[in-house]
Amino acid sequence: MAIMNFSITSTSQGNSSWSGTMEYTTVTDSVVNTVASITVTDPLDSQSINFNSTKVLGFDGDYVTFRSQNSTAQFPTTQTGYSLDLWSDTFRTDIITNSISWQTLDGNSYTLNSNKWSLVYDYAAPRAIFYSKGGTISFSIQT
Repeated sequence: MAIMNFSITSTSQGNSSWSGTMEYTTVTDSVVNTVASITVTDPLDSQSINFNSTKVLGFDGDYVTFRSQNSTAQFPTTQTGYSLDLWSDTFRTDIITNSISWQTLDGNSYTLNSNKWSLVYDYAAPRAIFYSKGGTISFSIQT
């Protein structure tokens, strides 16, 4: 497995920064079809959550969701598992519309929406575990 690091920094509300990794198989595969697992960590207290990603979806309102459940509904009725929801119109365009590869994602940064909460959501609780408004998400392949 290969690993893509991501970090969210310079947020305006919520967690001031948080980061994680996404596992995938081949650098030339498209992100939308090949996320195997996601780990997200809060650097302030080292709390982390890990889940297998089964769906990568984009929805109106310009966000991308990486989910551990197999639902394509915007608001799933099955309340189990986790999701990583990232609000950015340019990120949504690259991942969903353009279906970019991990290789193309490497080194990119995206501005996150300052009016929406990007978050890691626990459907069973239900609550956001990590959350923030605004900021920047940056990606780099772990070597």
